[in-house]
Formats: sequence, structure tokens, C-alpha cells
Amino acid sequence: MPTYHLSVKAGRKAAAGEHAKYIAREDHYAYISRGGRYEERGDLKMTESGNMPAWAAHDASIFWQAADTHERANGRPYTEIEVSIPRELDDEQRVALVREFVEHTLGERHAYTWAIHNPAASDGLEQPHAHIMFTERVNDGIARDPEQYFRRWNATEPEKGGAGKDRYLSSRQFVRDVREEWAVTANHFMARVGIEARIDHRSYRTLGIELEPSVKVGVARYAGERGVMASVLEENRQRAFRNGQRLLINPAIAVAALTVNQSTFSRRDVEQFVFRNTDGAEQFRQVYARLMNSKELLALKDSGRAGEWFTSADLRAIEVRLVERAREMSHAGDAAVGDTAAREMLRATRQFNAGQDAAFVALAGGAQLVVVNGAAGTGKSYVLAAAREALEADGLRVVGAALQGKTADDMQRDAGIASRTLHSLLSGIERGTVTLDAKTVLVIDEAGMVGSRQMEKLLGHAQAAAARVRLVGDAWQLHAVDAGDAFRAVSREALAGDRLESLTEIKRQNEAWQREATLALARHDVQTAVSAYAERGGVQLYATVGDAREQLIAQWQDDRRRSPGKDLLLLTHTNEERCALNARVRELRRSAGELGAEQTVRAEDRHIAIAAGERIVFLQNEYVMQVKNGTLGAVERIDAPADRKATGAVLHVRLDDGRRLAVDTAQYGHFDYGYALTVHKSQGVTVDGAYVLATKSMHAELAYVAMTRHKENLVVAAGRDEFADGTALMRSLSRADEKSFSAQHELRPDRDRRPETGYRHTLNQRRVEFSNAPRPRRTEMTLGRAVEQYADALSRASVAKGDSRPLAAKERAALKRAGAALDRRDSTMRREIRYVVERDDRAWRALVELSGAERAAALVNEVVAARAQQRGLDLRATEGTLPGSRSGTFRRFADMTREERQNRRSESKAPLREAASEPVALDRSQSTKDRGRGGPEFGD
Repeated sequence: MPTYHLSVKAGRKAAAGEHAKYIAREDHYAYISRGGRYEERGDLKMTESGNMPAWAAHDASIFWQAADTHERANGRPYTEIEVSIPRELDDEQRVALVREFVEHTLGERHAYTWAIHNPAASDGLEQPHAHIMFTERVNDGIARDPEQYFRRWNATEPEKGGAGKDRYLSSRQFVRDVREEWAVTANHFMARVGIEARIDHRSYRTLGIELEPSVKVGVARYAGERGVMASVLEENRQRAFRNGQRLLINPAIAVAALTVNQSTFSRRDVEQFVFRNTDGAEQFRQVYARLMNSKELLALKDSGRAGEWFTSADLRAIEVRLVERAREMSHAGDAAVGDTAAREMLRATRQFNAGQDAAFVALAGGAQLVVVNGAAGTGKSYVLAAAREALEADGLRVVGAALQGKTADDMQRDAGIASRTLHSLLSGIERGTVTLDAKTVLVIDEAGMVGSRQMEKLLGHAQAAAARVRLVGDAWQLHAVDAGDAFRAVSREALAGDRLESLTEIKRQNEAWQREATLALARHDVQTAVSAYAERGGVQLYATVGDAREQLIAQWQDDRRRSPGKDLLLLTHTNEERCALNARVRELRRSAGELGAEQTVRAEDRHIAIAAGERIVFLQNEYVMQVKNGTLGAVERIDAPADRKATGAVLHVRLDDGRRLAVDTAQYGHFDYGYALTVHKSQGVTVDGAYVLATKSMHAELAYVAMTRHKENLVVAAGRDEFADGTALMRSLSRADEKSFSAQHELRPDRDRRPETGYRHTLNQRRVEFSNAPRPRRTEMTLGRAVEQYADALSRASVAKGDSRPLAAKERAALKRAGAALDRRDSTMRREIRYVVERDDRAWRALVELSGAERAAALVNEVVAARAQQRGLDLRATEGTLPGSRSGTFRRFADMTREERQNRRSESKAPLREAASEPVALDRSQSTKDRGRGGPEFGD
């Protein structure tokens, strides 16, 4: 069955260094045409160019080089469409299909180059796809040289300007249209050649098999606006009903959602999930019965936990394959190793302890799979550096990876292993940009944080290529965020095959008693470790969490001043506490004069005040700047943008590794204050002193990581409002966060499949029930509610105008929707509200000072008063009287007799006849001037 894939990518102007090589036109053209260093891939099937200007008709690369040279700095040199071609077609049919699609999409208006690639897919079969590069500039037939071709369009004299751009090709509508065009073109083509397969461009959301999230509205934010929560609850009920209908059609959605972050789940988890995604008892019963009878749901035998436990068929198959691969690789024979004498010499130059020596021998050996389980601070990086030297001396290529970018950076710095994120490595292997062979050694650091899905993919690729794998981690530290405790499962198989080594001698901490405490934490003996630090004043309890925060920051500040060269770090569990710590530290540093002048810059979706001397942390990988999620640095100076209207700035940052770089916040805004970090982001970090704010949400794994980052000093502070005493603190930090693994449990085949009473199984019946199911009725919007919504949107627009900032897109859309809804209730009310707000002080105060229904009522009263004043009527005297009527009663025109209708017409026409009988003097010049259907001519 063919799969649908189409993506539209915007080409960017070439930059300096490595980034220029990646996106410069000559290199990108070489990529799709497989020229230069891309020739070795050998997967190019066909390439073709067309609609080129005369000066580039013989060589398309000249056109793309000219585009990169002469296109404006903020221009788009090219746009690329990448499509997946059905496997069912042969090579000639694929070429014909791409030509037809290019003709239907671009015609003869735009220069283009396309190429068909056919690398091997991850399943071992073909992966045919096409890259189509084209320019937005229109081929209008005017001869231009390369420099003039890429100038601005001159609408008055086109021959003097450059080729014009079709802005439609850079719009969202084009993306939607080209997706549909590819599906229609491919399906018609396959029908003509007799292939029954078809592709569908519609997303899962459009097909109705994706669940909708519920709307979240902060109660505190909208507490003063009546009716908001009622409308949100009604919207959530409608979404829950639609989700329930989707689950009836495809219950596998629920099973997949329940196994995103956990390998097993209970019946209680199923009930809670179905409750959140259904509306009413009847729909809950139907969806629950449908889900519990789904073939995707597998029941497990779990004697260690009470209740019934389940998993998904897909995840269990993945974890079973993972265990089988680990078993096969652990029992595989050893490959040949290099010069033994050179290895012995290398061992002699290192001061290994017994555990490190055994780990070095295993890591540098010829086994296909080796697992090293080492506690925090046991010198894993020291051993990895020596193993890398030995492996590279044997002519092997060592490739490192880690789940977090910061951990990959640390491994590259400390062990000298070229590293990247695990996601990037797997993506590169699947795309063919990273190749594995028998001469490749994959080193995965912090492997305990890798989930079952990624671990199975990694071992699968390595086993197929006969590559070696080295997993280094700590089974007792933080587990994977994804489903499955993969590291422990692989460690069990490695132990059975004598491929597991352990590091237990602590090297990070300087004091002997601190090393013993770290060993206790590695065994999750939190009580012993906390007691050791408490006896030496390292654990402190205060009245509240706020007091603990203040005292912890004060100690951090004092130690930083006494030892300015030391690396000191604040740690906590939640992002909320991290932000509070960072804010308080900034206040203290600002009052002490340690920060320069502040400048507000945009960071992601918010504005943040940054000053010279600030410490920041990067939150997203950026390979051009070579920063990772978790990289720390200090701001040395801030350059304001040359354009005063620009919202960005250039931060000159000195990273902790000594590198300096300039960060344009208009291009990269993923950073935050770096005085305090979460425990998750600190895994793999080593500092001189750590200051931990303990909260009740911390468990044994978090305590283990937080209390082992230091080399010299550790301070743990907590509040008695969360922990009554030291015993309560130890009890809370001793809670284990166990990660399940479905493959270690047997299936329970005798599961009771209860009858699905009231629900029919056939596809036709399910579709009929879905189509005929009653939809929740929307409550009719009243005039007051419509005015309330419009006033809310108008108030936000007024605030934005007062702040001299543009109205956000979502606020502009909300104002438009609210205005349209109000027009449906009263066609003149919206215009009159804006009129009175601009001219009446009372209406303006009502808009900015009131809220909710009270504000809407005040605005309606002002509009009614303005209407009465405009018509010259007294509201009290004219209630029930139509303006212009002769009495207090009014009769409709349709209810009048024929004579009364004729009299009414005569009365209305009399003023017109009287006006028409008066002579009118015409200004002949003006009459001539205004002659014509369009009135005054342009320029008058």
C-alpha cells in the first residue's frame, strides 16, 4: 500500500561556514542532482530541469548559483517540494508521473529542477521520492541578464526590473492546494496504468481518527467574567462526544495513547481515559466495551501488582523484538581486536581501579553488545575516553549519541567521541545520511533514559549492519520519558551473556563520606544518604518553601562571592520553582549592580528582559551555532538591532566551554535564565557545588540525580509546609518511580471478553450509527452574549493599540469572529458600539473598566441612548411608537387595505414630486468633469 508524503520547504539565503555548505544553492543543487560528494550514494535515478532563462538553459546550476548570488538577503532563492512516489510504479512510470505533476503545478511559468532518488528504506525495500526545486519568479518572456533577473519587480516598466514573484507559491493555500494536486495526479496516473493502489492527502484530523484535546481556561483569569466557564464546559462536552465517536470506529487510538509514556496500564487507567473522551453514560459504556474487546489490547499476568494490567499489541511486539535482539547480540562471538600490546600500554598509562579496568576491557573488546552500568561519579567518561583511543587505534569509527543534546556535548568534550542526539542519529540512519558497518562502534551515554521504541530501532540497525553497540548508563537514575524500561531489560540479557560490567567506586566527590552517600543513593537507600548530609548541616528545614528558597539563594550568593571561580548550580524539580529561583536571583544581582542595562527581547512566545552579565541556558538544539538543549553561558554584551522597529537583538554569549557566539534573538529565541535548572536537565552535569530545593513531587530517582551533581558541596533545603520533619522528607524522597516493561510479563489468554451490549460490530452498522448519532445542540447565542464577546475582543485590541504593538493574529481573528457573530444578531450594533466608544467617555470607561455581562449591558445602553438621540426621540415618550407614524399604534404595510396602501404610497411620493418640480442649475464644467460611470477621473 503506498504511503502519502509531501512537504514544502522554503530555501534560505546562504550563510557563512558550515551552514553555507548545507543550504547554499550550489550544494543543495548538488544534493538533489547527486553531484560532487553526493555521487557515492548511487541512488539518483533521474534529474531534469526546465523553464530556464536563455543564459542558464544549458546548465541549471548556473541559474541556482545566480539565485544565491543576486537574490536579496531576505529573499527566498528557491522553494522545494518533496514527495514520496508509490513503490508500485517502475522507473519509467515514476519519471512520467513527476513530469506530469510538475506540468500541472508549475506549467511554463517557473524555472525548476527535479530529481528522483531511490535509497533503501528502513524495511529493506525501496524508498522512491522526488525533490522539486523551483523559483517563485515568473518567466514573462522578457530577456534579462542574471543580475537583473533577481532584482525587484517594476510594475510600471517590467523590462527595467527583475522577474516578478508569484506570492501564491509562498502561501499556506499553496501548500493545501499542492497536497491535493499530488494526490489527484498520482491517483489518476495509477488508474491509467492499471494499478489499484491509491493515496490520500487528507490528514488523520481530517479523516476523523484523531482525538481532540479539551479546552483549558484558567479559572482565576476569567473569574470575573460570567458565562465563560459555562461555554468552555459545553465546548469540552462536544469535543468529548466527538472523541467517543472516533474511538467507537477505531479503538486502537486509545490503546496507542495509553502506551505513549508507559509500557503497561491498568483497568483504572482505561476507565479514566474513556471517561475523559466520552459524553454521557451510554457513550461511555459503548466505548469502554469496544475498547476492552479490542484486539490491540493485551492482558498481562503481573503477580507483583494488584489489579488487572494491559499493554498494546504493537508495543509488546517491539519489546519482545528488543529482548530477542539483545539476547542474540549478547551471545554473538567476539570480533578480532587490534594489537594487544598497545592496549596493555594504554591501560598502564591510566590509573584505573578494578571496576574501571574491567569496563575498559569490555568496551574496547570485540563483543557486539556491551552494557556498562555505572553509578553517578564513577568515572564513566574517563573510561570511555580510553576505550575510544583503543577502538580508533584498531581502525574503527566511534559514533556517540545521547537522548539529550547537552549530554552528547559533554561526552564529546570529556571522552572525545563525536556525538549527536539519539533522535538525530536514528533519523540519519533511516534517511541514509549515516551509514553503519562492521567497522562502526555506537556509544550511547545515559542509556537509562532511552525508551523501548528507540532502543529497539537502534539495536535493529546495528544488528543488521553487524555494528558494535556500547550502552553506558545507570539503571537507578531517571528513567525514560517514553514507554518501557529498556535499559534494564537489555542489561538482564547482557548479564546472561557475560556482557555486563558495573562501576561502583565513586570518583566525583572529594570526601569519602560523600562517596559513601552517593553509593547509598545508587541503591535508593535515601535515608542513609540524607542522614549523612544532615549530620554535617547539608539538609535544612524552614517554615515554608518560600523561606527555604530565600535561604538557599542566600547561601548560593555567599558561596559564589567567597569562591568566584567555582561552578555553583541551583536545582529543583518543577519549572514553576525553577522560574521562582531565577527571578529571585536576578533581583539580588540587579540590586548588587552585577547586571548591566536591561533590554527586552522576544524569546519563543514571550518577552524576556536580558542584561549584560546574565547567565542563560539554551533550550533547543541548534547545529549551526553548535548549542544543545541545556547548554549554559553568560551574556557579555547586547547589541540593539539597526532597525528600531525590529523586536530582536544580538546577544554576545560566552559558553561554559569557552566558545563565544552571537545569538540573533529574531532567529533563535529558545533560551531562558540559567541560574537554576530542573533536575531532569541536570542529568550528566558535574559542578563544584549544588543547591537543591526539595519539593514533595521528588522521588528516589530525582533525589539520586540532584544529590550527586556536586564535587565539593551540597545543600538541600525544604519547607515544613510540605515536609513536617526530617522523617517525612526521607520518606518522600525514598519513593521509587518504577518503569514497567511489558515483555517481562506473560500474556493472560483467558481474559474475560464481555459482550458489547447495545453495539453492533459490522463496519456498515458502525458507520450508520456514527452518521445518525445525535449531535449536541449548540445553545442559541443571545444579543447580550454576542455583545459580550465582541467587547472582550475590542478591549484586547484597545490594549494592544495603547501599548503601541501590533494586534496578534489570534486576537485579530477573535475580533473578526466576534464581529461576525454580532452582525448576525444585529446588523448595526457593531458599528454603533465602535462609534460610541470613540466619542462617548462613559462608553469608553465601560469598555476598559468593566468586564463580562456587565460591560455588555453598559455598551448596549449607550448604543440605545445614542440611537434615541440621533432620531430626536425621548425613549420614555416613544415606547411602542414607530418614528414617522401619526399615532401611538402602527400597522404593517401588508395588513393595510388597497386604498390605505395607495394613500401611503402617495404620501411618500409627494415630497419627491415637489422636489422634482423645482429647477436645478447645473455647472456645465462640473458636469463634464464628472461624466462617465466612474465619477471623477483618477488624479482629480
